[in-house]
Amino acid sequence: MIVPDDLLVTCKANSSDKEVTSDTEFVKIFESFSSWSRLVKTIARLRHIFKSFSQPNGQCKGWHMCALSSDDLCDAEKFILNEAQLEYFSKEINSLKEGRHVSSGSSIISLSPLLDENGILCVGGRLNVGKKCTISSDKNPVFVPKKSHISLLLIRHFHELVHHQGRHITEGNIRSVEYWIIGVDTFGPWNVIARRTRGGQANHKRWAILFTCLVIRAIHIEVVEELSSSSFINAMRRFISVSASV
Repeated sequence: MIVPDDLLVTCKANSSDKEVTSDTEFVKIFESFSSWSRLVKTIARLRHIFKSFSQPNGQCKGWHMCALSSDDLCDAEKFILNEAQLEYFSKEINSLKEGRHVSSGSSIISLSPLLDENGILCVGGRLNVGKKCTISSDKNPVFVPKKSHISLLLIRHFHELVHHQGRHITEGNIRSVEYWIIGVDTFGPWNVIARRTRGGQANHKRWAILFTCLVIRAIHIEVVEELSSSSFINAMRRFISVSASV
């Protein structure tokens, strides 16, 4: 969808039956944009032009400029989000495509990730438990990797839409359109008394990891002794063990 070539058709046509990974060239092109709306319109127009070449019997033919439909813009957004997710969550997406559970070592396992009908990674939750439950945008926000350039463009875009009214209003506006920029919230450190000695007491630093339910807004805090991968994994396992199915 970035460029009108055969690579696009090959990648998207086979995405449902083989392992998919992000194309670094796509990501590099995304990083050359400083505006979310301009990026979406550019991708939508290039896709539209590509279709005009691949479908000679259509209304539009060859290189041209015409009005973009809402479907064109929507499809472009889906492609951009999918590529951004594949850059950071390709293992999780491939596991879900194959019907397997996400690895316990994944940074997003506590958010019960799932795929919608377009292959977009979304936040899960208890509201999706049950045979008759369906994925909807109001209760299943779309994952947006916080370190991706796309997250920066989205934040800048919605910050301008709310006329620079501050972080909380910008964040609320982003969530209102079903986007969720994710990351692990950690705070600290603070000193705690580890043990008492004859000369006084021995202090050690402690940090806390904050887990937040994106459906009912409940929170859970786990204390960790150090900022390491093993400490986070252990904290996540403790969270899962006391929260049952999450």
